[in-house]
Amino acid sequence: MSLLHSRSIANSPLQSLTFLYPSLYLSVGDLVCLGDCVRRSKHLTRLKLPNLKSIESYMPILLAVGGSNAIQTLRIDSNTVSVWDKTFQLAVTSLRHNSTLRTLSLAHWTFDLQVRCESVRESV
Repeated sequence: MSLLHSRSIANSPLQSLTFLYPSLYLSVGDLVCLGDCVRRSKHLTRLKLPNLKSIESYMPILLAVGGSNAIQTLRIDSNTVSVWDKTFQLAVTSLRHNSTLRTLSLAHWTFDLQVRCESVRESV
């Protein structure tokens, strides 16, 4: 996905976008462009991006959702994603800035958090 295509998607009336087996064809650069599209789109309300291999692959999307004024449903299920303290705090900090997100699916993610609950609450 080139930057040109991400601008085209962001400016289109597209409301829902589903990727099948995205880890087979989306590079890190593509995911950054997709994140930019999610952040800038005024119409994209649903994104389904399953089975990426790592939290690092999902970070451009999670960070972009924080700046989105349209996204309502985000399904980023994966059997291989593990989240630790720093990535959790980055994701939570970004997501708290989104006022439109109603459904977030992180099915099968593993959370390995070592920070005490009080510290996590303070970061939110």
